[in-house]
Amino acid sequence: MLEVLNLGNNRIHDTFPLWMEALSQLRILILRSNQFHGIIGNPLTNHPFPLLQIINLSSNSFVGNLPSNMFKSWKAMMEEGKSQSLFLGKRITRSIYYQDTVFVVSKGLQLELVKILIAFTIVDLSENEFHGDIPESIGDLKSLHVVNISYNHLTG
Repeated sequence: MLEVLNLGNNRIHDTFPLWMEALSQLRILILRSNQFHGIIGNPLTNHPFPLLQIINLSSNSFVGNLPSNMFKSWKAMMEEGKSQSLFLGKRITRSIYYQDTVFVVSKGLQLELVKILIAFTIVDLSENEFHGDIPESIGDLKSLHVVNISYNHLTG
């Protein structure tokens, strides 16, 4: 039932945690500013991260091509035109409301998202060592609001 996983700004030294694909309810994955490395590679499951709407893998040392196979599985980012006024968050008791908060970078500015609109989608893969062409499959993510793939070694 995990919806938000924020491991950003730590010293985690590891490869991309493919086991997280099993988290079928995950909407936000933040791994920014760690020491992750290696290729992201092919998914282990048929439909990894189907509800994902924010992913931030920036400021790590990922290499290889951008993960076009994963882009094809992010179904929530392919749905266009959802203008819901719902926000992520959970009611813990009758009087306490937990609101998920994350930081994202857009055009060099760090923004704090206190209320996250269900339809808001972000992919930040900046400041890694990805190379090769930008895959066409990223164009299928029709509901994207922010894409940051700067500071890599992309061509094409």
